[in-house]
Amino acid sequence: MKQVHRRLLSLGITLVAFLAFAGWVGQEQEELKVEVETESKDAKIFSFLSPFDVDGIVLENSHGRFELTRERDSAEDIGRWRLSAPKKLEADLVVVEGILAQALPIRRRLDVPNPQNKPFEERLKDYALGKPAQTLTLKSGDKAETVQFGMGNSFDKSVYARLMQTDTIVTVADTLRHQLEKSLFDLRQKQLVEFERNAVVSLRVELGDKLLDFRKEASGWRLFDGAEAEPVALQRMEDLLQDLGALKFNRILSEELPEDLKLDSMKNRWVFTLNDGGEAPVVVSLILDVVDELEVLLGHNQGGGPYGELVRGRWPSLLKGGFQGLVDRRVIPVDTQSSLSITLRDGDGSVELISDENGENWRFEGAPEKSVDQSRVKGLTHILNSLERVRTIAKNITLEQARELRAISTTRALSVKRGAETFTMYPQSGEEPTEVWIDSQVMQVDATRLGDILWNLDDYTLNVEED
Repeated sequence: MKQVHRRLLSLGITLVAFLAFAGWVGQEQEELKVEVETESKDAKIFSFLSPFDVDGIVLENSHGRFELTRERDSAEDIGRWRLSAPKKLEADLVVVEGILAQALPIRRRLDVPNPQNKPFEERLKDYALGKPAQTLTLKSGDKAETVQFGMGNSFDKSVYARLMQTDTIVTVADTLRHQLEKSLFDLRQKQLVEFERNAVVSLRVELGDKLLDFRKEASGWRLFDGAEAEPVALQRMEDLLQDLGALKFNRILSEELPEDLKLDSMKNRWVFTLNDGGEAPVVVSLILDVVDELEVLLGHNQGGGPYGELVRGRWPSLLKGGFQGLVDRRVIPVDTQSSLSITLRDGDGSVELISDENGENWRFEGAPEKSVDQSRVKGLTHILNSLERVRTIAKNITLEQARELRAISTTRALSVKRGAETFTMYPQSGEEPTEVWIDSQVMQVDATRLGDILWNLDDYTLNVEED
């Protein structure tokens, strides 16, 4: 009898456990159904399709409340962002667009259930939404959508959020939390100066009585010293203008230049004056100073704007070096990105090498392209691009005078034709030449590079075995 009771008891316990399990599965299925239904709806927390659709932002965080407005000349223009509160300032376009790019794709993971039927205000306190850590409002015309962000959930790396349009509490990925914790300095425009880099036609750099005068001419950039001028390396000049336009404040010391700060009396102050075709030239000051035994770079746009500490980058070395690295010291500037003609003459023999419009493939004048050893010719252009003058030995000297005084050869020459320009170089005679004559000047050059030039015309001919 006892065994029968035990069996019945065992069956009862099993039945209760089964029913409990079935109920749990059913509940899980219902919850899963709710979650699936949530995901099947439009789960984005903002309905704007792209950052371009947003023309107003209100951001509240631990740093305060910030209001931003987009200004644009046309509907197709990305425009400019401006801060209207707490201060009226130009905003950093990259930072503001970055916030929108991060916020718009964010999707809610699930709606937070309320099984205990708590009052809504109590639920807000439970998830730190009574006093949210961050609030983001996006606007477009009369349309505005607001989302508040509360406490985080380290278990699944989510954060609780309140969708103000529907008063719904949801969870979202916490990837937006850092992006929304911006200060006034983060949001404001930090660029020292703006100008049209490709439109710049002149740049003057002044340090006390010293003056560097860069001018853009048809043949390229040149550095003028009185009536004389030296060519400037195009890429280096473009890099300088790019670096100047990229200068940003690391710390704002004052919104305007302090009245008691006398820039003219500062020793290490460089004044840059750019002409980019605007109504007035752009004038900025860069100052190297020592603060707390550390060298800092200070800057101010004399057209108006803040005064402060700049991100140093390579500017200290550029300023101290006097920008001499910009001078193009190549004896013959060879642009391998365009069509070139190179003529080598050695005694009675000569050969002309012509490249295509991209400077990639070479051919002999009057000969099929396959007869040229392409690697040898490209090696020659590399040597010419690396052949720099060490110093100028003599100016206003004829080739005949150079032959008598500096042993310059008149039977060996190398000419490069680039567009309408032709450069002809005569090397020094002997096995180890160190000087060349070009354009009425004798220059000392890198002997190793000059010695690497192959003057044997057969060296540029590709040997092809005949069948």
